[in-house]
Amino acid sequence: TLKDANQQEIAKQMLTTNEFGSVAGEFVLPRNVLSGYFQLVCEDQAVGFRVEEYKRPTFEVTFDKIDQTYVFGEEITLKGKAESFSGIKIQHAGVNYRIIRQQPWWRSWIGSSEYFDGGTVVTDENGVFKIKFTPRKSDVDPILPAVYTFSVEAVVTDINGESQTGNHDVVVGDVSMILNIEMPEKWEKDEAPPIVFSAKNLSGNEIPAEGTYRVFALSENDSVSQHVLEGDFVTGEQMELRTKLCKLPSGKYRILLSSRDDKGNEVDTEKEVVLFSYFDKKPPIKTNEWLVAKNTIFGEGKNAEIILGVSAKNVPVLYEIWQGNDLCKRKWVTLSEENRIFTIPYESRFKDRVSVLFTYVKNEKFYSHRVNLQTEKERKELVVKLAVFRDKVCPGSHEEWRLTVTDAVGNPAKAEVLASMYDFSLDKIYPTANWELKMFDWSGAIGRVPVIYRDISFNNEIVAQYFPFEETKIVPFVFDTFNWFGFSLFSGRGFMTRGLSADNEVLASVHEADNKTKSLGEQRKLPVLTDIHQPRRNFNETAFFFPQLRTNDKGETQLAFTVPESNTRWRFRVLTHDKKLNVGQTEAFVVSQKELMVTPNMPRFFRQGDKTTLSTKISNLSDFDITGDVKIEFFDPVTNEVINNIAVQQGMQTFSLEKGASTAVSWTFDVPADRDVLGVRVIAESELFSDSEQHAVAVLPNRMLVTESMRLDVRANETKEFTMDRLANHFSATTRPYRLTLEFASNPAWYAIQALPVMSNPESDNAVSW
Repeated sequence: TLKDANQQEIAKQMLTTNEFGSVAGEFVLPRNVLSGYFQLVCEDQAVGFRVEEYKRPTFEVTFDKIDQTYVFGEEITLKGKAESFSGIKIQHAGVNYRIIRQQPWWRSWIGSSEYFDGGTVVTDENGVFKIKFTPRKSDVDPILPAVYTFSVEAVVTDINGESQTGNHDVVVGDVSMILNIEMPEKWEKDEAPPIVFSAKNLSGNEIPAEGTYRVFALSENDSVSQHVLEGDFVTGEQMELRTKLCKLPSGKYRILLSSRDDKGNEVDTEKEVVLFSYFDKKPPIKTNEWLVAKNTIFGEGKNAEIILGVSAKNVPVLYEIWQGNDLCKRKWVTLSEENRIFTIPYESRFKDRVSVLFTYVKNEKFYSHRVNLQTEKERKELVVKLAVFRDKVCPGSHEEWRLTVTDAVGNPAKAEVLASMYDFSLDKIYPTANWELKMFDWSGAIGRVPVIYRDISFNNEIVAQYFPFEETKIVPFVFDTFNWFGFSLFSGRGFMTRGLSADNEVLASVHEADNKTKSLGEQRKLPVLTDIHQPRRNFNETAFFFPQLRTNDKGETQLAFTVPESNTRWRFRVLTHDKKLNVGQTEAFVVSQKELMVTPNMPRFFRQGDKTTLSTKISNLSDFDITGDVKIEFFDPVTNEVINNIAVQQGMQTFSLEKGASTAVSWTFDVPADRDVLGVRVIAESELFSDSEQHAVAVLPNRMLVTESMRLDVRANETKEFTMDRLANHFSATTRPYRLTLEFASNPAWYAIQALPVMSNPESDNAVSW
């Protein structure tokens, strides 16, 4: 079921799973639909995608990773880079940056932000720029050692006028190191799980450190009762400390680490842990809810074990095992100052997962614990290899790739393959979630089982259904454009969502990719682009989406497709699985580029009568210096006839480029007032290479809708004549009548009722509607 931004059903389909348990279908979004967050619902699962107007970026701004640490008063140099998705270095571009200082947060108080510094730099021949600043503390001295985050925002403007933003955070503090103790809060002495001491700089990178550790035994009120251990440490796994902790009696302890950073500042950290043994007869600390899930994965010959302990006497506990909404076992047990080990053997009726519940009341306090168990199933990862694959392609070229899928030992796998490739620039607008097949998910609907104990009644909760809440952008929908005799009306800019906007008329349709998939050996041949002077006009954002490819006896499957004509970077992803739900996946990036490329910064629309300047960038990625001509051409998207009556300043211009260099040219022209759509074609030609790109751009009217209203009071059997003076006496050569509307009401009181929202029926269950 497809639901719109208002959770209203748009379309519905009934599908049947194939032998691999998958289904595939398609929807067409309505033209007039409110943009926003849409959902695709299947049974009790849902994924979301966004419907929104947007313009794809052509380049990105990144920063180099910082490995070293900094202190206040020391100059910091950040190195950034601007590069197009097709591999063009953004040369000689202006970079406007600003730096925001974020004060440290403490408990529930969030530190305020303030402007710290800013300026302008320029990218070099490699698209690289450097930002230098010296961090300083705030004038207000904090109580604790100061740690500030300096957020750097850099806006790079390319020579063709396009701007993109990059962000990077730099953390600076009085201390340059953070210590961490990695060990379970409930540490079992019999198994002695690993204990790791680690150190990181303020940028989050691990660094070596050494220091001393001390271990204190804690009393019931968490105060220190005894100093039990001490020693030296070097970051890494602490084998010696593990051995020493195993010899201590069960109880609560505090581990304290002390070290110094590279500036000589003292750095401390601590962690409280509870040491216990599987054979303890009582809880290691005074509590009525000591719970340890010893083993939560069970199967044939392998039991699950749960330890429940209380410090009070005579505690009746309701012990239950649930399979979904079905009660498998219910039993009352009594615990009295003891630990009880509950052993749950595997039963075939348990299927994939069960829930174990413990419910009890003691000293007017209600306790409820749930432990989720899952059955042990052997799953082996599938291996996906790209047997025939190219990471650099030409726009519009025909490609045939081959994948091989094998099991963990290298044997060919009989599997189903989901493969897609989309424009990676979309991830800069809204990141795409990684593909995954979730075996189990314990979040979801809650079944409630009534329980009565003495005079207290309540409901205990169990998991009843599987319902994932993760928001994942789906790729099957290609944000393509309305095709008008082969010309894209909006240059393939499609839709995503930015929230609930006004109800607009949607000019572009969204439809499923028209690349049909077949099994190996049955892929149809697609046309190959042979005319190098043919303008690029297919800017589809999805190159292909093949949901149900099958491997042959050799574990191979083939992908045949035509690359869209955008110069960009593509994200290629593969997810495969067999009938036993063994899963494998891989991904790669593909760049589509030409030796000579034009990149016009095309607007989303023109307005009639405006004087417009259109800029384009010309890039030379060949190994030669080239000289050529570039021109702009206007045409009718319906008839494809060239329009010659639009005056353009310097319609034909000459360029000269060294290898790896780029330049910009621009044209100024008047937008015609007699067209609704204008075709624009930019053509660059040299002796060796050529490139051209064309778009059909909507032309909006340069006029304003003026509405005049008049109240007309007419009694029964009465004839009157009314004149709207402001319309009748307003003469203008550009005025065009649009619409005349007459509203009639036999009783004027209805207008008063319509003006009172509280008198109408509520449309939604919220405070505003009521």
